[in-house]
Amino acid sequence: MIHFDTASLEASVKKNSQLMAADDFWDNPKEATIISREYNEKEDILDTLSSLNKQINDIQDCLVLFDETGDFEFHELADNNLTKLCSELDSFKLEIL
Repeated sequence: MIHFDTASLEASVKKNSQLMAADDFWDNPKEATIISREYNEKEDILDTLSSLNKQINDIQDCLVLFDETGDFEFHELADNNLTKLCSELDSFKLEIL
């Protein structure tokens, strides 16, 4: 199982963002390329984790509404969203390996 330290990822993104904002950032193109690539990779991971987390919360909300109302449309919506989430998790897993 892969665990993400989002606080560490966010700190790294913030640090790299500050480095990239410096006037002399591109004075060393090789180092600048490494920093900007790392920034982009970690920012993408954070964006994906945020999106996945939102989808999980949406599924939970649908299931709560199903429990409260008995309306099977909420159950169906949760099921469809879960299928989509599983597909996106599989894709994400392949990206980070």
